[in-house]
Amino acid sequence: MMNFGAITSLSGFMMSDVIYLRALSIVGSSCSLTYNITRVPKQLNAVTWCLVFIAVNVFKIVQVLMEREEIHFSVEEADFFHKNFESFGVEPKVFKNLMESLGSWQMCKPGDIIVPDGKPLDRVIILVNGRGTAHNVNGEALYSYSSTENGKIVGATGLVDRTILGRAYPNTVIAAEPTRILAFDTKKLSKFLESNDNSVKAAFLNMVYIDLIGSLRRNRNVGEQEKGMGMALHDLKTSLQQACADGVIHSTERRLIRKMVEKHGIDESQFNALLGSTEIGWTKEEWKDGAKQSILDHKEATIQEPT
Repeated sequence: MMNFGAITSLSGFMMSDVIYLRALSIVGSSCSLTYNITRVPKQLNAVTWCLVFIAVNVFKIVQVLMEREEIHFSVEEADFFHKNFESFGVEPKVFKNLMESLGSWQMCKPGDIIVPDGKPLDRVIILVNGRGTAHNVNGEALYSYSSTENGKIVGATGLVDRTILGRAYPNTVIAAEPTRILAFDTKKLSKFLESNDNSVKAAFLNMVYIDLIGSLRRNRNVGEQEKGMGMALHDLKTSLQQACADGVIHSTERRLIRKMVEKHGIDESQFNALLGSTEIGWTKEEWKDGAKQSILDHKEATIQEPT
């Protein structure tokens, strides 16, 4: 029995797979245990050590099997993992644990409220697909959240600034189209990030920071575009005032104004609004005719007078 156990244990050291090595070690320890417990008197000291070796090897085999357990992701989870976590070296098992313990998927229809105003926002919400719009208490649209652009995470500030937790969220975020969201409890997510290795925390915060910076840049560009459009409208209004001052639009003036409209992408509604403003007071029909109606009426009256 002792010889068989020794040969089995020795064979285990020749195995490349640690599972086989530990399994053969268990067989060898069991043979040694059987031999020592059947002696007279029983070799209890040796039996105890055999039990310790068997227990340790069984524990390590179970641990290795759990590590080797195949991780299955849904299509959404796999895409989210590859885009935001894989490059930081986050273990698939850790990510799966994050999703199963904290992640909550939800489908929102157009018009559904994603975040209500006046209530504390205790979640970090990621728009995986779709688009949402933030509205103030008066129902005015302020800005948008879009899964295809930076600016798709709501409530991420609570991860880096704990002082805002518990405060009422000032705006209502409403789904503008069919929207798929992924939500995490902010406090539980913070604890999870702190309790795991730094790769998980680095991956999540990197995603948040990139989204925040991209959102700020997008809003700044939109602001600059709106500012540029405002200047263009101001210049166009000035040009229209000068062109319409004598009540008649000349071909050269019409051509210059048309080029200005095309250059700045001013649409028809904006152009008509400028024409109808108090400072100019023209209708779109008068602009099409090339003169104010009063001048056209005067010309018609002049033509109809008998000579």
